Amino acid sequence: MCNSALPVQEAPESGLIPGQNSTLTGGQNSTLIDTLPNNDVCSYSFAMSKEDKRIPPTAQELIGQINLIQKKSQTRKRSTSKADSPPPVQPDFFELDVPLLEFAFKDDIESMEAPIYSLSTRPDTKVFTWESADGRRKITISPSVDVGRATIFDKDILIYCTSQIMAAMNAGKQPSKRVRFVVSEYLRATHRGQSGDDYQRFNDAMARLRGTSITITDETDKRRRGQGFGLIDSWQVVEKLQAGRRRMVRMECTLSDWLFDAISDRKILTINPEYFDLRKPIERRLYEVARKHCGSQETWRIGLDTLRLKCGVQDQLRNFRSALRKLIAEQGIPDYGLELDDSDMVIFRAKPSALVIGETT
Repeated sequence: MCNSALPVQEAPESGLIPGQNSTLTGGQNSTLIDTLPNNDVCSYSFAMSKEDKRIPPTAQELIGQINLIQKKSQTRKRSTSKADSPPPVQPDFFELDVPLLEFAFKDDIESMEAPIYSLSTRPDTKVFTWESADGRRKITISPSVDVGRATIFDKDILIYCTSQIMAAMNAGKQPSKRVRFVVSEYLRATHRGQSGDDYQRFNDAMARLRGTSITITDETDKRRRGQGFGLIDSWQVVEKLQAGRRRMVRMECTLSDWLFDAISDRKILTINPEYFDLRKPIERRLYEVARKHCGSQETWRIGLDTLRLKCGVQDQLRNFRSALRKLIAEQGIPDYGLELDDSDMVIFRAKPSALVIGETT
């Protein structure tokens, strides 16, 4: 029930008795009720006095007033609805492998330059600090006390994500940093098995990526800037129950702004798929250094101790020299050959395959 005072006309001498109320609820004006929304009955009362003799408005005037009230009510509802509307829902996870695109493997330049990832095959719980040769950049890697620092093998997950996001961008899509992918496709693409142990190692790798924090300090002559972030922001596993056992089927992951910005700015390099066949952590790191600095040049030289620091090796120089000589004898690094001269200079030589990799977009 709603009460609304409506303007009325001045009454003639034969009008209604002064002081009497008149309510239109039926009779000859009963059709007015049908014009109200949802057949709500709305009473209109008209007060009259000796000083101001009035009569109720005509039926046509009442209908006009009712329409005006309805219009104002609807306007208020629309404005209230806009103000109370929930914020826009974030887009769903970007499906990396539905459908599976053809892609070249990509690595971000930043982590190829600095030794972000641990080379240890055991849990590495020590805080590691690296400084650029000119002293202008300092990177501190803080591992999770529970699972340790992310390893160079864990990085394969981010390489896989980077590669497919880049392929999607090249195909004209607009991916986001929130990604979803099939775990078995990742294991297959990075030359891994499909056993329960492989899935468990994948799960452990995600925990290390989430638990590892990076702090970067850049210093110039005029200012100093610092930033901190995790290698990934979040992750969760989607499991499926098969034959009474739970099996990991999909991974949902939110990449860090640091990595996604590098991808968006195309600060990446194509790498050889044979990289995933390298089983020694130091081999992988040497390939990254060679791909970043030698590229498709014929040769690139670096001092032995400088190379040790760039690789993130914390062992003594003589032990690193001995390990490097063994790798030189094996020559198992894709696209590049290694030499060590008598003055402790390491020479990287690009093979013809490095030229092909360098041309891949």
